[in-house]
Amino acid sequence: MPRDPRMRKARYVAAVLAACFVGVLVYTTMASAPRAPSEQSGARAERACEQAVRDSVAAARFPIAANAADLGGGRYRLDGVVDAGASDQTVRQNYECLIRRDAAGAYVADSVRVWQSH
Repeated sequence: MPRDPRMRKARYVAAVLAACFVGVLVYTTMASAPRAPSEQSGARAERACEQAVRDSVAAARFPIAANAADLGGGRYRLDGVVDAGASDQTVRQNYECLIRRDAAGAYVADSVRVWQSH
């Protein structure tokens, strides 16, 4: 029994449409995902965030490097933990900074949030 050429064409069209859909899905996912900051920019953004946290928390110590995400356009989101207080009575808190690069190229904090989770 010979195959219907219209069925072959319909399968081909369906396969092409499925491939296009997958391609658009992959591109959209990759384009919208936060990018890891470059080494130098990320370090400068992290220093700006640490200074902003120090302004909020007396005697702040940063035992672990911050998690950083490049939001694009010279903006970063950093989060991590900060220790405060005397070394024998350390209080660990969480922090989150939104950092941006200003017109002069310096990194400044748009917002800083510090909280104790438990």
